[in-house]
Amino acid sequence: MAKYQILYQRSDVMRDGLYGRFENSDKDEIFNGGTHVVVKRLSMPEKPEEEALEDLFYGFNFWHPSSAEAGSMHKADVHHTSMSVGDVVYREDDNRMWVCAGAGWVELF
Repeated sequence: MAKYQILYQRSDVMRDGLYGRFENSDKDEIFNGGTHVVVKRLSMPEKPEEEALEDLFYGFNFWHPSSAEAGSMHKADVHHTSMSVGDVVYREDDNRMWVCAGAGWVELF
């Protein structure tokens, strides 16, 4: 099973994300820059990278956070539940990270 973290951008930086700012970020900025918040940790069967990212994108566009998750997101200034341009997928197993772009994904290093 592959382990992932889903990181959503905070509302105060969402406009930057929509305009591609995070496509030039690095992992340290995403984890420590205060721009993104881990909203979900999950495991899923191993799949090719492109297929896994598309499955996560699709799934998080129909995701309904639990009451506890929604409360944590609100406290962290995350006010969207659907994955959007600028949000991030981090694969724990191999320390890889991608930002959702206007078309597809951009891997961050």
